[in-house]
Amino acid sequence: PNEQADSAAILDEVISLELARQDGEKQGVDKDIAIALQIDQQQRAVIATAAIQHYLQQNPVTDDDLKKLYAEKMTGGKEFKARHILVETREEATGLIGELNEGADFSELAKEHSTGPSGKNGGDLGWFAATQMVAPFSEAASKLEKGSYTSEPVETQFGWHVIILDDMRESTPPPFEQVQTQLKTVVQSQAVQAYVQQLRDNADIEIMLEAEEEEEDTSGEVADTSADPEED
Repeated sequence: PNEQADSAAILDEVISLELARQDGEKQGVDKDIAIALQIDQQQRAVIATAAIQHYLQQNPVTDDDLKKLYAEKMTGGKEFKARHILVETREEATGLIGELNEGADFSELAKEHSTGPSGKNGGDLGWFAATQMVAPFSEAASKLEKGSYTSEPVETQFGWHVIILDDMRESTPPPFEQVQTQLKTVVQSQAVQAYVQQLRDNADIEIMLEAEEEEEDTSGEVADTSADPEED
């Protein structure tokens, strides 16, 4: 019953659209330049999508393709659990390292001085992989021994960091079956990009730009150039 109702609703919508289309053609709305351009663009999009789907059907993604990508992207590695204090200047960071050397509590310093959002939590960043952090930060964290902090401030685009490594562990990649669908999407996206690039490489593309005619200003007025240029 539900399928019949759905089919009837779809048929009713198709009929309504067709009647409106026929009436629109009688009124000549399809001759309007904006409407004609929309029709042309939609036709182009439909055919292009069909061409891409046809290409993917003719060049299906294989298990070997997915397993190769899995081996490249889903490798194990180290994960780090760290805290940090983020400040604006090297001098501030150096001063904080001095306080740590004298026995100050790292989390308390982070709560008091860190400008990062983790400051209120004592600078705790939780567990992260090296690829999740900017390179200077990850490189500094990976060189630390468990329980030690950076002896020199670490600069990133966010400011100056003092980092303490609380723990580290070997990460385990998710099972192949768990990420197979995501991997297929990535491989298909790469294939489509290669397909489009091949089309562009083999095409003779000429872009025609319509020259804009400069209209003479007959109003007798000129643009006001007296405004402060800093206000633009």
